[in-house]
Amino acid sequence: DIDLYKRWYEIKGADRPDEWRALMQVTKVLAETPADKLSAALAPLMDVDQVLKFLALDITLVNNDGYWRDGSDFNVFRKPDGRFMLTPHDANEGFRTGGRGGGGAQPDPLAAMDDPNKALRHKLLAAPDLRAKYLAYVGDIADRWLDWQRLGPLVEKYKKLIEADVASDTRKLDTTEAFAVGIYGPSGDAPA
Repeated sequence: DIDLYKRWYEIKGADRPDEWRALMQVTKVLAETPADKLSAALAPLMDVDQVLKFLALDITLVNNDGYWRDGSDFNVFRKPDGRFMLTPHDANEGFRTGGRGGGGAQPDPLAAMDDPNKALRHKLLAAPDLRAKYLAYVGDIADRWLDWQRLGPLVEKYKKLIEADVASDTRKLDTTEAFAVGIYGPSGDAPA
């Protein structure tokens, strides 16, 4: 029943029945296929590798308002080849687990794996081959991309690019001081 899907999803492009049927098909395969057959069954319907990378990035960057936590703030995109992929939406709550300004604990990469309301995590990560790929992506992000020797210069570059705009913004949600604290923490010192 397409109307059930329309309660949860909104098509931003052409709202055609065939697009809804494609979404229904991929969710049916996800729901009904045994874990050991999931990779092969989803391959023509979903860019599984890209979705695993999305899930790894979402949790590794501690997107507090993201899919791993609330099952929200993502877009489902159907590529020209007909396969679905995910893109982040509104990732402004990254690198924190406790709401505005709170918490810094890193969630378990397998958090919410058993939550059927987060079907992608629940179903994809139940497949041993897909879980292994996902965990490899989590490790790559954590070990290589979040290494301060690599990340620090990027943070500094973008800080310099936007700090004057942040200071002059009269509609910002937080203070300029909060912006500075949000970059390097209360001490204001970059990690070594």
